Amino acid sequence: MNHQPRTVSRTSGAPNLMVLLPGAYMTPEDFESNGFFDAVSKRRLALDVIAVDLDLSAISGGLAISDLHRGVLEPERRHGYQKIWLGGISLGGLLALACCADMPGHRRPLPAGALSGQSLDDRRHRPRRWSGPVASDSR
Repeated sequence: MNHQPRTVSRTSGAPNLMVLLPGAYMTPEDFESNGFFDAVSKRRLALDVIAVDLDLSAISGGLAISDLHRGVLEPERRHGYQKIWLGGISLGGLLALACCADMPGHRRPLPAGALSGQSLDDRRHRPRRWSGPVASDSR
């Protein structure tokens, strides 16, 4: 069974598209609230941006990449973008790389990679830097 991923986007008719995949326990809205969409606008990049909500059950069930391909990437290719860039944070970055590895042979390759060395704390939804091993988590 295919799942249609929920998306949050900011489009302006740009010739290129960036598809963002959030990390575990993140939502597409986290990209928006942490300034990713505004950064593209501020820099006047010729880039539309879509953040995708991939369900954790689809990820653990091995369906996320096919859902992403059928529900987001294929329709956006038909839209006529010159380039589609795929990236993510943490688990989203890994899924971006896996998607590129699993879908070779497309006329337009999808460069992929992690976007940030920071992660979003799944409980507080704010950027933080990892500072080393944690013996226990009392939160």
